[in-house]
Amino acid sequence: MTIGNLLNHTSGLPNYMDLFEEKWDKTKFVTNQDIVELLAKHQPQVIFKPNEKFEYSNTGYALLGLIIEKASKKSFEEYLKANIFKPLKMQNTFVYRSRFKPKKIENYAYGYVLNSLGNKAFPHSFGKSFYTYYFDGILGDRMVNSTVGDLFLWNRALYTNQLIDDKNRNKIYQSSKTADGKENT
Repeated sequence: MTIGNLLNHTSGLPNYMDLFEEKWDKTKFVTNQDIVELLAKHQPQVIFKPNEKFEYSNTGYALLGLIIEKASKKSFEEYLKANIFKPLKMQNTFVYRSRFKPKKIENYAYGYVLNSLGNKAFPHSFGKSFYTYYFDGILGDRMVNSTVGDLFLWNRALYTNQLIDDKNRNKIYQSSKTADGKENT
């Protein structure tokens, strides 16, 4: 399994959310390190061999967040701030975990989920045992908050050399092929 497999969803790793639903004390926040430890402890079977096929995986991006921390010796938040948000002048983009590290943010648009009746409800209203609460400590596959203006700056940077060179940009936009020859874009 490679970093490329994690990036393009061809790792075959099972979704960590299913494992935590079954094995986690839901009164505690889950962190990226907890994902590694629970995977190591329970060793769930891979869904398929790496590069065999494509299947979206939050697990891959949570592990990539941890890899960024280990390789950079910075927190995920510090790394993004120093290497992406500040250089691109993304002044309204940040890592925000409303339950894990609460703070007041002006004009913040809170998301919602559907309750058992199919009505919109704030995740906070379900209490601490609801997955949006205890998964609030995980980074990499979630928790980057932004504005339309800052997302425009990010998008524009993807087409210039502000963050990455031509060689790496071509890798980002290049589709990958699974072992059976199917192309993933």
